[in-house]
Amino acid sequence: FYPQGRIALDFPAMGAGKLDISLVGHDRTETLEPPPQYAEELREMVQRKFELYPDSYEMYDKLGAVTDTDDLRRAMQTGTIHVKELPAFQRIRELLDAVTDLRQARDQAIADREQLRADLKSLEDRHDKHGERIKKSEMDIQTHDGRISVTEQRIDRLVERVDGHDDEFERFKVVHGDGTRVGETTQHALDALRAEVAQDIQLELERAMSGRWLENMRLKIIESIKVEMNRLSREAKAQMQVVMQADAERAKEVALLKGTSELQGEEVSVLREEMDVTRRDLGQLDKHIQDKMTYDVVILKRDVGRLQDMGVNWSKKIETMLETVGQLSDHTDFKPPRPFCQRWSSAAKGPDIQLNADLSCATGRAEMARHGLTMEETGLVWGDAPLRVFDGKGRYFQIIVDEVYSGPGQHAGLMIGVSFTAPDKIRNCRFDGWEVGGSGRLTRHRLHGADGQLLSTDMKRIKDSPWNSGKLAATDRVGLLVAEVDGSLCVFVNDKLIVRHQTKISPDDEVYPLIRVAGSAKTLRYDKGGEPPPDACRVDTVIPALGTEE
Repeated sequence: FYPQGRIALDFPAMGAGKLDISLVGHDRTETLEPPPQYAEELREMVQRKFELYPDSYEMYDKLGAVTDTDDLRRAMQTGTIHVKELPAFQRIRELLDAVTDLRQARDQAIADREQLRADLKSLEDRHDKHGERIKKSEMDIQTHDGRISVTEQRIDRLVERVDGHDDEFERFKVVHGDGTRVGETTQHALDALRAEVAQDIQLELERAMSGRWLENMRLKIIESIKVEMNRLSREAKAQMQVVMQADAERAKEVALLKGTSELQGEEVSVLREEMDVTRRDLGQLDKHIQDKMTYDVVILKRDVGRLQDMGVNWSKKIETMLETVGQLSDHTDFKPPRPFCQRWSSAAKGPDIQLNADLSCATGRAEMARHGLTMEETGLVWGDAPLRVFDGKGRYFQIIVDEVYSGPGQHAGLMIGVSFTAPDKIRNCRFDGWEVGGSGRLTRHRLHGADGQLLSTDMKRIKDSPWNSGKLAATDRVGLLVAEVDGSLCVFVNDKLIVRHQTKISPDDEVYPLIRVAGSAKTLRYDKGGEPPPDACRVDTVIPALGTEE
């Protein structure tokens, strides 16, 4: 346990300059230069850079979660930290963006509606204005009709005057005799009067005809204006109906989003309550562990004292047992018992593997391995002794799937195999051996060089293989047999033969159990009582070939 509080870090030289943080699923990466020295500063920077809420995200590197200052010290070795927003907060962010878009669309619809209302008002004003012009034109028509009537009356009076002059002229001739000179003068006057009257009649007729033509043109213009205004009015009403329908639809969507947001808020509240309960339970568990450790230390001290008192007696018993073994070894039929693996090795494992107290369960903590991205040392763990030998069948070991990851984003699954390199010879998780699993993969690892630390890897893919380890469920049993009949690798799932590959492993080769915790697998338990199926690879049985190499 590291002491709690703010601890200044002594960064390595390669990561002292900067730290990259990437937001998973959004293709965003920010560089912190200089990097933070405390976990609290890192969380503040992440929330500010990516606009995240507290407790709404997780941080991890290739080895696991980054929650405190010690994890930050570890993550500085690679210089990269991944930030993943929790699904509930991602949905809330999407809903908020959708609500913002709907509000903008609603504001635009309101603006369009106001513009349509303004256009309709303008059309109504124009309609009123043209109505006044129509009334004025009708009054002008009535005025022209009156003028035409007056003109016709004036023409009638002029005609009466001409007729009266003709009558007077005739009477004048009767009274004065022939009256030639007087008649000529009077005739000229009468002709001039007739010409004047004719000219007046012509002017009045022209005025009347001009007024009627203008009024006809005005009537045609007014009629066309009425038709256009009716069309614009119909279009404006149709657009108003469309806008009103769109407003109703948007109102329904906004109400639906509000209801969904309220449900999401309730879910977030429940999640926060569960997180608080989990934190409280973890605190109680930590206190219980501390108390148990204190109690165990007291018991161990007492037992050590007792063992020290019993040491003399036990040393005598051991000497007697060794003498008995020496006597038995003199017989030709005696074979000393061969040790075999019953648990995982605490020394030969990857840095992300966590073992329980009795070394029977291995749990993977690498976030990248969970998504199918494994590195050389990720997820590996060896058994502490060679495989157990079963006469007539071969060497065999078996594991039980205790816990798996659930949900989307899981790729492939565990790898199982054998190692020719003993656990105490493992350096940097490099070994000589075989791995089989994942999605039909078969991998051969070889060590080269004077110091045996140069690694070469040959990976093959088994086509038509019926096994995908990513589909394993909790309580499934997975066993691996090095067949005695031909040295091939055979994988069993719940006592059913799934994969077989001709590896030609010699009976003289010492092989050790090996697994890689990856993909959907989370916790794997070593089954120290596991045995191969009764009919598995007997000497007199031809092993069926399952799958072909690609």
